[in-house]
Amino acid sequence: MHIVSCARDGQVRLAELSSTGLCRATRRLAQHRGPAHKLALQPDAPHVFLSAGEDAIVYSLDVREPKPEKLVTVKEGAKKIALYSIHANPLSCHEFCVSGRDHFIRIYDKRKISENEGPLKKFCPHHLLHSNTYAHVTCAVFNYNGTQVLGSYNDEDIYLFDATKSESEYLHRYEGHRNNATVKGVNFFGPKSEFVVSGSDCGNIFFWEKEMESIVQFMPGDENGVVNCLEPHPQIPLLATSGLDDDVKIWVPSCEKEPEMQNLKDAVKSNHKDREDDRARDPDAYDGQMLWILWRHIRRTERRVSIVYKVVNPYLFCDSSTVKIFKLKKYRS
Repeated sequence: MHIVSCARDGQVRLAELSSTGLCRATRRLAQHRGPAHKLALQPDAPHVFLSAGEDAIVYSLDVREPKPEKLVTVKEGAKKIALYSIHANPLSCHEFCVSGRDHFIRIYDKRKISENEGPLKKFCPHHLLHSNTYAHVTCAVFNYNGTQVLGSYNDEDIYLFDATKSESEYLHRYEGHRNNATVKGVNFFGPKSEFVVSGSDCGNIFFWEKEMESIVQFMPGDENGVVNCLEPHPQIPLLATSGLDDDVKIWVPSCEKEPEMQNLKDAVKSNHKDREDDRARDPDAYDGQMLWILWRHIRRTERRVSIVYKVVNPYLFCDSSTVKIFKLKKYRS
């Protein structure tokens, strides 16, 4: 088995695991000049994947080749755009979307990339184009068939766009969570992307019904306060999440009745108030991600490092107090 990963040091590495799950060795495949937050697997080519970094560069990497291929340096005019996210179109192997430190979600076609002409398509909610609100896109993903693209905006909301129409206005807007302290992910959930799922600064996981925009589940996802990453299984209803806790949680369906969603109203009100209070303050150099990084280092000195895989719930997702947690395997360093 092989695992590819990226990190804040900008390295993209390939790890080889033994049949018992031990890491035999790792090999550096690429080096970004700045943090690299996300990789994108190619559905039709398991040995090829993409990486994006805060140096604005997108690489195509083939684990069989000694060097990566630079695809594009993402720019808006002459300005390089630091990238937080990359995702491959599941039904069109040549297309991928990126997002980062500006208002736009960009779609590129590897066959038609031209840094002079820019991306194939780009999207932004029209009210943000000339807004005083500095909202950048921490994550963008395609739906199950590549016809829609979803973007989570820093200290704003989540927006759904028609990926077939460039520069179109958003189709749906999802509210209630808060995306401020970290580079937060967003994703679809369900075999036909029926739901939208996101973490939040309040430590909860939010599920919205895609078409109705209503919150259908809300549950604690991180004991230390922030849920960042959410990845659904491509074929079955499983969801992996991680945040400030030193573990990865695996959620499975287990609910036999409608979720009660206790304290949802209070959490939504608190998230909205915190956002408005921050907007009213003067910008601070230690706000947001920098403060989170410092806090993360402090927390790591206080805790023993471990990874605990937990089986929990959702498809119609139970309140976490009613769910049993099973420790499958635990590693200590």
